[in-house]
Parts: sequence; structure tokens; C-alpha cells
Amino acid sequence: MTTLNLTANNDIIIPTNDGTTYRGLGGDDTYILVSQKNSASVSIIDTEGNNTIQLPEWSKIKSIVVAKSALKITCDDMTVFTINGADKFSYDIGGNFTNNSFGFFRKFKNFDYILLACILLLGFISLATMYSTDGGKVLFHTKSHFFKLVIFTLMMLIISFINIKFWFSISY
Repeated sequence: MTTLNLTANNDIIIPTNDGTTYRGLGGDDTYILVSQKNSASVSIIDTEGNNTIQLPEWSKIKSIVVAKSALKITCDDMTVFTINGADKFSYDIGGNFTNNSFGFFRKFKNFDYILLACILLLGFISLATMYSTDGGKVLFHTKSHFFKLVIFTLMMLIISFINIKFWFSISY
């Protein structure tokens, strides 16, 4: 098996050579795992830096075998990726670094929770104001405002997770 030593920089690696071990030397490397046309066997070893394994949304995974510090991913076309030191990697499911899209879990990580808390706080303050104007009873205005707060907050959250390129494509 051939070993390909990479640089100490922040590399973006798409392992494609059958029978090759990709070894990141340093830096924060990103490995994008894509299926090959023919069955292939690829190994990844990288113990330095904050490294990421990306599985783009078109990845078709057949099976995953997990060990204490290793991971073996088999794709539908029988491409096998063996990741040694897998416990030291972070994983981005559905992301693609080459077109600057994030995976679903990374979107949660990057979400602005302070903004969400401020919006909810403002919504609950206005809900208390409506409750006060209804004479301290849950009447029409309070109920109406509560339903609008819940519905539009959920709508905001759902829309915020849709890729912005979709909104650009339907707007122009």
C-alpha cells in the first residue's frame, strides 16, 4: 500500500487513489470522502490538528464499522475508507467544503443562539403585554399572539436551515 504524506498546512484532501494511505502531517485538514467508480480501498491517518471528515450529501454509505479509535466506511460501490484515529476527527454529514456548504449538524453548531434567545425574549415580553391588556386573562389577543409567536418562530427556524443558494435561485 502506498503512503501519501501531506503538508503541515490546512489541506483539503479528496482521497481517490486505490490502495493508498493518506497521512496528514499537521494543520487542520478536511477529508472529503466520495465514492469511486470501481471498488477502492483507502486509509486515512491524521493525528495532528483539528481534522474533519466530510461525507457529502450524495455519499451512499452501505455500512459503518466502529472500533475504539478506528472507523471503516463502506460505500454502495464497495469503496472502503478506513480511518485510523477516528476518535480525533470531527464529522460533517452532508457538507461539502468545495462549494462552501455546511452539513446539517454544523449548521446547528454555527446557529446564532443569542439572536434566537433575544427574539424569544421579545416575543414573551409582548405576550405578557397582551396578557396584561386582556385584563390578566387569557383571551383572544393573548391566544392570537401566542399562536403567531409559535408558528412564526418555527417557520423562521425551518427557513433558516434551507441553503441560501436555493433562495437566490428562485429570486432572480
